[in-house]
Amino acid sequence: MSKYKIKDLAVEISQRIDSPKTSGYDKFVGLEHYDSGEVRISRFGRTDNLDSSVKEFKSGDILIARRNVYLKRAGLVDFDGVTSGDSIVIRAKNDINKRLLPFVFNTKEFWDFANQFADGSMSKRLSPKLLMEYETALPDTEEEKIKLADLLWSVFDTAMSYKEMIKQSDELVQSRFVEMFGDIFNGKSNYSTIKISEAVVPKIERAKKDFNADDEIKYLDISSVDNRKNIIIGYTDYLMKDAPSRAQQHVRKDDIVISTVRPNLNNVAKVTHDYSNIVASSGFCVLRASKVEPNFLFALVSMQSFADYLASLTTGANYPAVSDKDILNFEIPNAPFEEQTKFSDFIKQVDKLKFNLQEGIEKLEAVNKKIMNQYLKKGD
Repeated sequence: MSKYKIKDLAVEISQRIDSPKTSGYDKFVGLEHYDSGEVRISRFGRTDNLDSSVKEFKSGDILIARRNVYLKRAGLVDFDGVTSGDSIVIRAKNDINKRLLPFVFNTKEFWDFANQFADGSMSKRLSPKLLMEYETALPDTEEEKIKLADLLWSVFDTAMSYKEMIKQSDELVQSRFVEMFGDIFNGKSNYSTIKISEAVVPKIERAKKDFNADDEIKYLDISSVDNRKNIIIGYTDYLMKDAPSRAQQHVRKDDIVISTVRPNLNNVAKVTHDYSNIVASSGFCVLRASKVEPNFLFALVSMQSFADYLASLTTGANYPAVSDKDILNFEIPNAPFEEQTKFSDFIKQVDKLKFNLQEGIEKLEAVNKKIMNQYLKKGD
């Protein structure tokens, strides 16, 4: 293995564009379009509502989110566009470097380096100069580098094919929903409609009223939700007096929590544990079904179409968010309970397939991480 600094393998691109609306580029990559741990960036916004200056990038460049480096956001782009000053644009010096660097930038060692040396305390920022000094190890010969890149991208592409199958499953659910209840996301329903606020209990208990300072609680925040499976993966134990100030909502089993920050990520989950001391962050809108079948409501708000609807209502550049009111005002079909139950049963069958596919994705990602950590180690 040979040692290389990033500046040996790539150059930073900082081509400024003052008027993105008239730049000829229509794609914009902001912080909200990165997916943590993904080696390819596939999401983007538009440039027609941008007023501030941006940086251009070309297909084949690598973008690295320089702010909040703990989120581990870096990936290859296969389209031309522009990005904000919160991204570092890297252009590899040759094709093999272009294929390997996205994986280098997604190793644990790289992000440990970024976290250790990034500037600031609350919102750490990685400087391009520091990035270019990062040292990694790569195979000695071009043939070995090509074999490593082929292996990494082969595993990645297989995982992407599984993700495409999950996407198709979601589209099947959407089609079934439209068939049974109408296209509510375009204002059409086969039944009369009610607002979500009319279908749930009007008020969730406040944690400070239900718990004393020394009571033990299980805190639920955005890090507790796996947005790929729409499940809760854990809680953080606190005494109420030591809990974050956002620990405000006392939730129960079968409650549905929807993140109001970056809702496009579909951070939705249902509380399945029967704990009596779960306290959710105020960053969630909590739904407790009363006039609809709970699984029907959960299936509806778990759809990507619902996340896309909320994303269209977000305000704020750095932390795009919606209000509880935006969620509660959404109108849903007031269908008979037996129809809601039929749809819920259909969802359960699709979810089994999606769960198996997601397990396959996680195993493939684990394989890639093992390969990356073995062959793309930081130079000693």
